Amino acid sequence: MLADIAQAAGDDTQALALCAESMALFRVLDDKRHMAWVLTSEGLVAELRGDLMAAYTCYDESRRLYDQAGDPTGLAHAIFRLSTLAMRKRRWPNRAHAARSLYHSDAESRPAPQS
Repeated sequence: MLADIAQAAGDDTQALALCAESMALFRVLDDKRHMAWVLTSEGLVAELRGDLMAAYTCYDESRRLYDQAGDPTGLAHAIFRLSTLAMRKRRWPNRAHAARSLYHSDAESRPAPQS
């Protein structure tokens, strides 16, 4: 996604503008997986700017959308980003504990794994 390239180049303003544009397109398509990707990108920009609450909001919504889309890799990445924030806020002693807690906190809404 172009927003990721803009963010990597240090242009947060452009990254967020591209995220907004992408999100509008993916909403029209009802593409939950890519909406989650956009939210992860927005969350990273917020995290790097030090706005941990905004980052958390983006990552948590991303986690929910990846879960709805049935994307286990995306879900794992969103949980990883949330656990990184939790470590920064010192809510949990380590990333593994944070990831387990975040994964299980929403387990009731998840469908059973497919065999």
